[in-house]
Amino acid sequence: PTGRLSITIGSPTPLAGDLRRAVVHGPPVPVLVRVAGAPPAFFAAGADRRVRLAINGVAIPYAPADWVGTPAGPEYRAHLDMGGGLRDGLNVLEVSVVDGEGGELRATGAFLVDPAAPSLAGTLTVDAALSVFDVRGDDHLDTLGERVAFRWSGAAALPIRGWRVQDREAHHVHRFGDAVIAPGGLMVLRTGGSPGDDGPEVVHWGRRRAVWNNRAGDTVLLVDDRGFVRATHDVPPGRRSR
Repeated sequence: PTGRLSITIGSPTPLAGDLRRAVVHGPPVPVLVRVAGAPPAFFAAGADRRVRLAINGVAIPYAPADWVGTPAGPEYRAHLDMGGGLRDGLNVLEVSVVDGEGGELRATGAFLVDPAAPSLAGTLTVDAALSVFDVRGDDHLDTLGERVAFRWSGAAALPIRGWRVQDREAHHVHRFGDAVIAPGGLMVLRTGGSPGDDGPEVVHWGRRRAVWNNRAGDTVLLVDDRGFVRATHDVPPGRRSR
């Protein structure tokens, strides 16, 4: 190992302990796994492979090149569909690392899938370039500067009344009022500020303390009014966005 081994499952979103806050994925389900402290040899093909992925107990095949080096550790990104191991209802993603010295590190994430999830007439993504998760200085002193931007690709306006933005553990939740994202437009959610200053493309959460935990990493979730995940974004530890 090149350092202390650790596993992060940034996506899919794990099943909440409070089922009233449970979210549901529709296929395909985005997967993001980060393994810090593992050298390239751990991802080699064949019997020497030390990093293993599985969905519902079935191995997920990958090539060493599928792992991309980042400052926070090698990352694996992919999408799973119903023919690739997903099943209706409860699913379990498992990541295990054997360190070569008799130790094994394991992480699992249980999540829900509904194959009949309605699709949108376009895609919703977090615009990382326009989002700011780690402001300069003390995050709690500049909550107006902390923001997350959602970009909509659809040709028609997208009403998001009742939709919610939350962090990984759902400790912080914001619900949109009569908000609409224009065709091909943006919706920016600022952590601070006054809701009285909301505009067509900017909404203020009105919080006096920061939300996004950039030191430990965090996940942004946009969930519609029926509980389906519509956008996710993993925030690696220590990343500044502008």
